[in-house]
Amino acid sequence: MSGPLPAVVVAAHEKYVSHIMFCRDCYAPKKRHCLTGLPLRIEYDAHFLMTVSDLRWRRELLYREVYQNPANADGLKARVIELFNESQAEA
Repeated sequence: MSGPLPAVVVAAHEKYVSHIMFCRDCYAPKKRHCLTGLPLRIEYDAHFLMTVSDLRWRRELLYREVYQNPANADGLKARVIELFNESQAEA
């Protein structure tokens, strides 16, 4: 993808960053999130992954995220699949 990110990705990013900047339980560098921060992170990651048009690259990025943070893997995979199915239904 080249050019600016879609509005949905920017909005998800802003919600996530706004939360982690003020939450004492979230610490992004260590991938530690509270019960509110984790869904925001998953939402942002999933929307960002959907901006990657090359399916192989998208899968590689998802695999890297799963490898680095296995605790969040199931939620991220499920959300990416939901977004993919929604995009297919719209097409």
